[in-house]
Amino acid sequence: CFFLWQRQKQQTFLVQRELVNDLRSRLAAEAVVLEEFFPRMTEALALGLGVDHISIWLRSEAGTTFVCRDLFDRGSRQHSSGQAAAVADISFVVKLLEQQPGWIAGAASDQPFAEWQRSWLRAKKTGSLLLCSIAGKGKVQGLLCFEQRGNCHWQEAKIEVVCRVADGIALAMAKRERLQLRQTL
Repeated sequence: CFFLWQRQKQQTFLVQRELVNDLRSRLAAEAVVLEEFFPRMTEALALGLGVDHISIWLRSEAGTTFVCRDLFDRGSRQHSSGQAAAVADISFVVKLLEQQPGWIAGAASDQPFAEWQRSWLRAKKTGSLLLCSIAGKGKVQGLLCFEQRGNCHWQEAKIEVVCRVADGIALAMAKRERLQLRQTL
């Protein structure tokens, strides 16, 4: 029984690693348009990892809000976008991620997420949250958000997946910015 469990765990890890490598290689492609790619990415991650909701939030041009570029709901298999969260309303999370870039995980009722609990977390019955920063220019440029209904202990393998995908998004954003800068010269 133990060996079967170990083999299943190893196979799950290999599938997750393959999924992340595929997404990161697609992000690195020259012609990728991030906003068009986000729905495929959130859907593939949610279905491949068994996560209830996955969303990508990017900082607005003015820097005062985070705008949801895509949210995939695994239960309904629907995408949505356009929701906004003022940086001031989620300042605790942003400050934590800027002081120690990486990820934050826990119950939706935990202190870092209390600011969001009043609004969209309660509406979706989110019990557990895993946020990873999409960093650039020395600050949080976006958030990759994994949500589960009910309580969930986030496994190291999923945390690694989220961080690797967020890093891929950050690299693709920096690449896009360099290409735009090059075109203006």
